[in-house]
Amino acid sequence: MKMCADFETRTVVMGHLQRGGAPTPFDRILGSQLGTKTIDLINNEEFGNMVGVKGSNFAKVSLDLVAKGSKLVPVNHVLIKSARSLGTCFGDTV
Repeated sequence: MKMCADFETRTVVMGHLQRGGAPTPFDRILGSQLGTKTIDLINNEEFGNMVGVKGSNFAKVSLDLVAKGSKLVPVNHVLIKSARSLGTCFGDTV
């Protein structure tokens, strides 16, 4: 195998990166369900949409809605507070 650079490269599985670790059975089932619902959208020619999870249900969401403007999270949101308590830096503090 020919090397094109002087550094090691590795593949990254997005699900592992996003959820932090090896996939659980829930992750695998969720991925399969989202994929199935996405194929349903394609078969129904409902292009310009994505599949989202709302509560315990799957929902068709327009990409126009998803890509519309900034989505801001309040700095005092419980998830931000939790992340900061674990040492996550968002680049806004020294």
